[in-house]
Amino acid sequence: MAIFDVLISDPNSQYRKGMQHYNNGKYYAAVDLFEKAAEQGNAQAQYMLGLCYQLGNGVTQDNQHMIEYYKEAAGQQNADAENALGLLYQDGKVIAQDKGKALDLWIASATKGNTKAIDNIKIHHSQEFAEKLVAATKGDSEAQFFVGAFYYNRGGYYVDQNINKAAEWWSMADKQNNSNAQNGLGELCYYKYKDYKQAVLWYTKASNNGHHYAQNSLGELYYNGHGVEQNQNKAFDLWMEAFLLDNQDALANLKRYCKDEVIIKAVSGDAAAQNLLGNRYYFGKNGLVKNLEKSVMWYKKSAGQDNAWGCRNLGMSYYNGKGVEQDYNKAFALFIKADKIGGTDANNWLAYCYAYGYGTSKNFSKAIDLWFKEAETGEIDIKGNIAMLCQSLQNDKNQIQNNFNALNLNYNKLRTDNSKLTDENSRLTTENNNLKSANNNLYSSHQSAGNDIDWLKKENAELKKKVEIANDEIRSLKWDNDKVKDELNSVRRTYGP
Repeated sequence: MAIFDVLISDPNSQYRKGMQHYNNGKYYAAVDLFEKAAEQGNAQAQYMLGLCYQLGNGVTQDNQHMIEYYKEAAGQQNADAENALGLLYQDGKVIAQDKGKALDLWIASATKGNTKAIDNIKIHHSQEFAEKLVAATKGDSEAQFFVGAFYYNRGGYYVDQNINKAAEWWSMADKQNNSNAQNGLGELCYYKYKDYKQAVLWYTKASNNGHHYAQNSLGELYYNGHGVEQNQNKAFDLWMEAFLLDNQDALANLKRYCKDEVIIKAVSGDAAAQNLLGNRYYFGKNGLVKNLEKSVMWYKKSAGQDNAWGCRNLGMSYYNGKGVEQDYNKAFALFIKADKIGGTDANNWLAYCYAYGYGTSKNFSKAIDLWFKEAETGEIDIKGNIAMLCQSLQNDKNQIQNNFNALNLNYNKLRTDNSKLTDENSRLTTENNNLKSANNNLYSSHQSAGNDIDWLKKENAELKKKVEIANDEIRSLKWDNDKVKDELNSVRRTYGP
């Protein structure tokens, strides 16, 4: 070991330094530092010691020491050690074979992002499960449910059921409102823990998200009064809801426990009973809570079997937008179908469609003919309908007149605005012409000023020449004056003052 290595006391630093030695092939120095770090609980150093004993790097190869160090590191959830120990359990040569433990260790390692563990799961167990596990660790709620179901069912994986792990994964999926996971948690509470109150909470959550298995189970709890106040009508309601989603267990429960002839006939496929059940939901009768969406579902079943009243009532739901998005086209088509089958007041509603153009073109003649036809049964007030139609036509006429008046006002306003714009355009044209004239004058003035400047420049140049000539003459005179002074001074010196 290098002399400075003895000065390193921090286990993380010892491990890092040990890795430097290991990667440089200095295994003895590496092992010494790994041992020091491992004694202080460094999981990665423990794993590396296990690897050294497995490969015989820096130590004598020793399976017992290898296993001990791998277990110590795996006990601290070290991903590399979990993967390595999993391989030993899978192989079964140096430790008793336990494929269940191997898989558990690989799963634990894979959830920490260890790609080797993921590959081992693919090779030795299931590629689908490995892919789902990766997706689950990235937050995919359906994948989380899948992994939880694996722990709950454990089919063909050599491992025991682990409901705690199942609950852990399903709880993750529940945070994303996954109904399968919510139903799974309900099953744990119902069948494993016998905690019916908690089962009711989870099943209710899943049921509200449209999970038909949860709806069926929740119905059983309501029927028996387990974890909730007994309410058989609520149970029947839930079972019918699940039945509409093709849950056969719910159908069996209805046939076994429900004594209501309409319900039994409806779930058994009787179209007339399905229409009547739709009416119960529509009006909230016979112990059922009013639910327009469910009424539509039963009307659809009835209409699907060409029941005239089922077609008529489904048409009314579309006509009024109750329990379903308003759609006059679908309403009109259903009224046509009901009218062809006969036995309903679909004629009356067809007449309304023709009268007001709902789902078809307006046709007052057809509307009146249909009302007269319906009046023969004595079930409608044809005078009232025609009076209403006439009033509607008068309203339409008034509206058209109002629209015309409004358009006329807008037209006159536009004409006024257009006249104003024309005047403004003329004013702006005049101003533009004035500006052009002023610009031309300015340009001419600029040209004239330019000519004056050129003349001044020439005059200035001539003046400069004259000044220079004058300066030369002054200098010449000054020189002559100085010469006269010198001669005068010379005479004075010669002859005296």
